Amino acid sequence: MYRGALKFRGLVAAASIAVGLLTAVATPAAQAGTIWVTDGNMNTGQTGGCNAFAFYGDLAAFSAPQACPMTVEGGYGASDGQNGYWMTTAPPGIVINSAWTANGDVTYVNFPGTYLVVGDFWRDVNSGAYGGSTLASGQQWFNTSLEGSSNINSQIYGIQLLCVNAGGCSGAAAFAVSGIELAGTENSAPYVTGQGALWQSGSYVWNPPGDPWALNLSASDASGICASYATVRNALVNGPTPTRDDTIWQQCPNANWSFNVDTRSEVPTDGSFDVDLSATNAAGVLNTVAKTIPVDNDPVGVSFRTPNDANTSVWINHAVTVDATATAGPSRVGGMNCNVDRGTARPYPSNGLAVDGDGVHTVSCTAWNDAVDPQGQPNTGSNSMTIHIDEAPPSLAFEPQKPSNPTALVVDASDSESGVADGSIEMAPAGTSNWTALPTTFDGSHLLSHFDDAGRSGPYTFQATSCDNVGNCATATERLTLPLRVAADSEVSLTKIINPLRRRTVRERVRVGWHWVTLHEGHKVVRVKRGGHFETIKVVKLVQRCTTKRVRTGRKRWREERVCSTPQPRATETLDVPYGQTVTVHGLYTTGQGVPLGGQPVQILAAANNGLAPFSQVATVTTAADGSWTATLPAGPSQIIRAVTNGTATILPSSGQVTTIVPASIRLLKVWPRRVAWGGTVHLVGQLLGGYLPPGGALVRLRIGYGSTYNTYGVEEHVMGDGRFSTVASFGPGDPSVHRRYWFQIASLPMGNYPYAPAASQRVTVIVGGHQHR
Repeated sequence: MYRGALKFRGLVAAASIAVGLLTAVATPAAQAGTIWVTDGNMNTGQTGGCNAFAFYGDLAAFSAPQACPMTVEGGYGASDGQNGYWMTTAPPGIVINSAWTANGDVTYVNFPGTYLVVGDFWRDVNSGAYGGSTLASGQQWFNTSLEGSSNINSQIYGIQLLCVNAGGCSGAAAFAVSGIELAGTENSAPYVTGQGALWQSGSYVWNPPGDPWALNLSASDASGICASYATVRNALVNGPTPTRDDTIWQQCPNANWSFNVDTRSEVPTDGSFDVDLSATNAAGVLNTVAKTIPVDNDPVGVSFRTPNDANTSVWINHAVTVDATATAGPSRVGGMNCNVDRGTARPYPSNGLAVDGDGVHTVSCTAWNDAVDPQGQPNTGSNSMTIHIDEAPPSLAFEPQKPSNPTALVVDASDSESGVADGSIEMAPAGTSNWTALPTTFDGSHLLSHFDDAGRSGPYTFQATSCDNVGNCATATERLTLPLRVAADSEVSLTKIINPLRRRTVRERVRVGWHWVTLHEGHKVVRVKRGGHFETIKVVKLVQRCTTKRVRTGRKRWREERVCSTPQPRATETLDVPYGQTVTVHGLYTTGQGVPLGGQPVQILAAANNGLAPFSQVATVTTAADGSWTATLPAGPSQIIRAVTNGTATILPSSGQVTTIVPASIRLLKVWPRRVAWGGTVHLVGQLLGGYLPPGGALVRLRIGYGSTYNTYGVEEHVMGDGRFSTVASFGPGDPSVHRRYWFQIASLPMGNYPYAPAASQRVTVIVGGHQHR
């Protein structure tokens, strides 16, 4: 490549010295290193590259037949000072110190009379003076030390074929250099820098898992970057290994490569770590740049506090204030946005969030810190909580009366929020405040109650009240006209009931479809029937029993009047029943007008008449077509027997009861001796049969009789267990020749909690006195 002619005349012939390797080495200053450039095959027999040199000169007279080995030939017709030369120029920052060749690296062909010489040259960078040498005859290497300096200190170095004849050169010459090595000093370190957001960031950084930071190492140098690496908190990250070309001055390419940094691997929570970026040029000069990376990988948290709501999972019936607090690591909290019920997120107000209104509310807050991730985003933390506010009362509604159970009250009670806690139902005559509470249960969705419409007539108001679990209450009312069912009559008797009731069917003309109208008559308000029409219907009526009686209407004045009455059945309500005998109970179930109710179940309940035993069901019967029924009960103590009917959809329930009186059963089990002397003692053992002894025991007394008279002696208290007891009776002194027959008997005393009537045992005779048989 032609670069222009460099003319140099001051060549000095070099003296021959021993064949050897000559070098010029400069002592490098601080941050200096030596770079070696080798061109050609250096007499190795291999063809190398001659890339650091280029061919220049007067191309009309000189040429370069080969580039490597570097050759120059010609000179014929060249003027004095014209030349052809190979030259290298070191890049800025590098100074050439020396050049050397081995013996045999230089081949010179000189034609006689040509005045052409071969030599090398350079130029001192400080003085600008050129220096050089001339190849001696037969010499096969250059030796720069012969020129008086071991350090040529030049930016350039070349080898030339030069015409040195004032009259020009008429002949030709040639030379070839197969290998040459240059030594230079590089006085500057590589330029090294980091690129990317992590290197350039001046604030705290973080990164989510799976999203590391990309860090780029960029380094450049005149001789190239032959090695580069990064140190991340003492961990080495090697850069790519370049291919080095020492035939040129920039022997390695500049470095530009990236690697990933996961801050969580270096600083799991918060702190800092150092990143060092290092590069070495071809001269072996190292440069390192360092950066400290502050890290905040601490999570960002959001916590809530509800000063006026101790448990947010429980329903309350008032507004709630939510205080939100954000926490972060050393980069500090950057801000926080909140929303209520997924509304627009807004900056959190300093006085908290007010949440109100019926329903379940969701409060969500997101806070962030002042650290940035590889995408430039801060680390965030979110939290949410639910607030349960129930400010609405329960929903209450009476269900329609069921024909199969008209006295049952069912009130639908629901609350979709805190839920229905409980409730009550009460009733009062319409227009009054005489409320009567009804036994009420709650099955989770209904208030359930029954009322007794027997004996009640006219409009009644029923009021249901229910509250939810936070105290919101509601009421609902229903108005009914009682009775809803026909009254019934249950006759119960311990003897057969004679029913004198007879019925007959008659036709009556009645007004139907009418309605009440309220009128003002004088100072009174009256209600009268209006509208409707008359129809003839069949009516079943009881046959009444009528008699004629005289009624006095004045002095000596009388008149006869017809008096009619409905016969009533006769029943026995109390009956003495012998101990151990079954009891037959009779009943009659009719409407209040005497119409028999057949096919209806009747429950027979019984309880010992001691005020302690509960009622229990002992039988179930079904009424006959005429409403009658009969049940036989096993033997037992004195009892209260109750017959209960549950009624029907149109008939009220009813009940009746009777009482049996059963005497106690007392036995004298043993009496001894049956013959005793005067002054002797008689022993007696007895037993109360039938059980039902009260907790404190029963009372008995001893009767000692003579003939038809007797006296009572002592009382045995607290007879219990199996009813067995014992006692003694002693006689006073008497005439041994006289004997008498006395009888002994045990009697029970009446007790309020002993279900047997007083009774006495059998009599046992004992002979007292007379001659005793031995």
